[in-house]
Amino acid sequence: MIVKIDCNKLFRKSLRRINFYSILKISKIIGCRSLLNSLSIEDLFICWNLDKINNNWISYKINTNKLFCEILDLSNKRSEVYGQRTKFILPKWSWLLRLMLSDLNIYICVSTRHICCNTRKLISLEKELLNKNWFTGLRIAQSELRKINKIILWDILYNNIKLSPILLWNINQIINCILSIQVPYNFLQNIGFRSIGCAPCTRAVNPNENSRAGRWWWESFRKFGPECGLHRT
Repeated sequence: MIVKIDCNKLFRKSLRRINFYSILKISKIIGCRSLLNSLSIEDLFICWNLDKINNNWISYKINTNKLFCEILDLSNKRSEVYGQRTKFILPKWSWLLRLMLSDLNIYICVSTRHICCNTRKLISLEKELLNKNWFTGLRIAQSELRKINKIILWDILYNNIKLSPILLWNINQIINCILSIQVPYNFLQNIGFRSIGCAPCTRAVNPNENSRAGRWWWESFRKFGPECGLHRT
C-alpha cells in the first residue's frame, strides 16, 4: 500500500541539501522498502546502509540468463548474507524459448535489442515493482540521459515513487565508502566494467569514457546513450 505524500513540497526543498541519510529517513515515511539491486557498487552501498536502519527491506535481483558468472557468484554470496531479503526475478522459460527460436539478432537495430531486454527483464519485473516505492542506484554522472532524473521522482511507468539517494554523488565517493565499510564487490569493476549488465551487451570502458559507455556500445551513436527501458522518464 502506497502512503500518499505531497511530492511537490519535497521538491521545493533544495535537492542538494537532502543528504543520503535524509532520503533513507524519507523512505521509511513513504513505505519504500524495495531495492532493485544490479550488484553495482552503487546498489551494494545502498543495500548496506538500508540494512542498518530498516529490517523490512527487500533486494530484487534480475537473472536474465545472460549474466556474467562473476555476477552470479556475487549474487549467491549476497543471498547468504541477507537471506530472505534477496529475491531473484527470472523470466519465464517459455518466453526465453520463444526468444531463442526467433533467432533474434540484438545487434541489428535498437528495436530487436529492446525485445530481448523486455523479455529477459522488464516483463517479470513489472509485477514486482508495480505500485511499490523503490530505490535505485542512479547517478547523474553515469550518462547524459540520467541528468534529467531527480532524487525523488514519481515513476509513471510503475505508478510509484522512485528514490535515487546517491544521484548527485560521484564515483570516487562511492568507491571510498565501499572500501571503508569493506563490502565485497564485483572484481570486474576493477578492470573497466563500471556498469555491468548482460554479458553479450557489456564491455569494459576506457578511462575517458562515462560509466555507461560499455552498455549496448554498438548503439553509442545515439545522442543520450542506450537504455533498456527500465528508467524511462
